[in-house]
Amino acid sequence: MKRIKRKNIIGFIGILTLVFIDLFSVTTVMAENKNNGISKTTRLGTKHKGAWTTETASVYYNGGVFFYPYYATRTHQGFAKYSRGRRTLDYNYTGYVSKPGKRHSVSKKREAKVSAWDSLKWSAPKTTFNYSFK
Repeated sequence: MKRIKRKNIIGFIGILTLVFIDLFSVTTVMAENKNNGISKTTRLGTKHKGAWTTETASVYYNGGVFFYPYYATRTHQGFAKYSRGRRTLDYNYTGYVSKPGKRHSVSKKREAKVSAWDSLKWSAPKTTFNYSFK
């Protein structure tokens, strides 16, 4: 029976420790800093009416539309959609506001959120985000 040398065991434990520390530090950095290249947020519109989309690791998309009926007096409804080619991945819309304007509170926000996973195929069409207001 062959004996394992103490020097080899200590070296193996040291390598395992370094690997775990390296993995833990990468995970911690990813969780704390959302704009380090892992996720990118694009905001469109104004502070009273607009849309946003967040791309995480080029694989997961999260976005939506919003508006404040008090300020956006000609906006009744907002729509958001993720699609790939001709296929809709996720679609959502805000509740319909019959008469936007002064009768709504200033802080009342209408919002619709959507999310989608990207395809990992190289030949797949690009995932796109579309939004509109009515």
